[in-house]
Formats: sequence, structure tokens, C-alpha cells
Amino acid sequence: MTEPEGERATLTVKKPAEVSPITVHRKSIQAGAFEFIPLPFVDDWLIRRERRSLVEKIFKKRGLDYESKVPRLLADGGAKTLMGRIAWIRTWTYVTF
Repeated sequence: MTEPEGERATLTVKKPAEVSPITVHRKSIQAGAFEFIPLPFVDDWLIRRERRSLVEKIFKKRGLDYESKVPRLLADGGAKTLMGRIAWIRTWTYVTF
């Protein structure tokens, strides 16, 4: 196909706003430091909270609309929490029996 005379298709890509590398490093250091908290469930909770905070900050900086569950899904990955395991057992027993 040929383009009509005088008209050209242009593609403009706007570079998304980025979160400062300092912010990412700070959040990573904080999450790493939480490992030294001697309370088993508290350190995991703080790490997940810090990851979610970073994901939310990236979304807000880029102006993205998102549901409240999305940062949890992205930040936690498939982390097996105690409540998640209990919910899975309840669901599994309900479906199979």
C-alpha cells in the first residue's frame, strides 16, 4: 500500500514516568533489613507491605488505574501465607467433599 501524498503515519511513544532509582534502592534495603527482625510472621508481613508500597508508587507515578488487589498480586507473587493456606484447605475440602 502506498501512502497518500502529504500524509505520513507517525507513531509517538511517550516515555512513562519512572520512579527514582534511589527510591527503589531504599525500598530494597528496607525489605532486606526486615529479615533481621526475630519475629517470624512480622518480618514477612513487613517485607510484603514494602513490596506492595513500591508497586503502588510505580503505578501512581505512571498514572495507571488499578484495582486494590493488583499490588498484592504483583508484589506477593504466589507467597504462601498462613491465611492463604487455610483458605486453600477450606476451598479444597469444600470442593472435593
